[in-house]
Amino acid sequence: MTSNSDETRLYHEAFTLFDKDHDKIIAPQELGVVLRSCGLSPSEADLQKILQQVGRKIDFDTFVRVAQNFKANNHETEDDIREAFRVFDKDGTGYVSVAELKHAMISLGERLTEEEVDELTREADIDADGR
Repeated sequence: MTSNSDETRLYHEAFTLFDKDHDKIIAPQELGVVLRSCGLSPSEADLQKILQQVGRKIDFDTFVRVAQNFKANNHETEDDIREAFRVFDKDGTGYVSVAELKHAMISLGERLTEEEVDELTREADIDADGR
């Protein structure tokens, strides 16, 4: 768990990185990228809703409120994603086998065809070692 000051520092670094003209405002179309760089995972629908609430000018204080609010509302963080990965890493090696990934992709969430899953696993298995 990060402390509040560590979290604020992370938000500030991310915000500053995307404040290219140093006007202390990020563009609305950059909000998703900045939130994701902080380990949050907003959907496009989330972003549209946020932008409707905060307007088109996103200063640092607004960004911090948005990020903290998003995180507090139980949206997936990097830690959540790692925990979900561990569910599929049955033997604790830090890898998910192609077979396990294939099973999860076919049976959970958005339904994919066998061909789509094969293509995705080929792309993900960059060294062709089956994991």
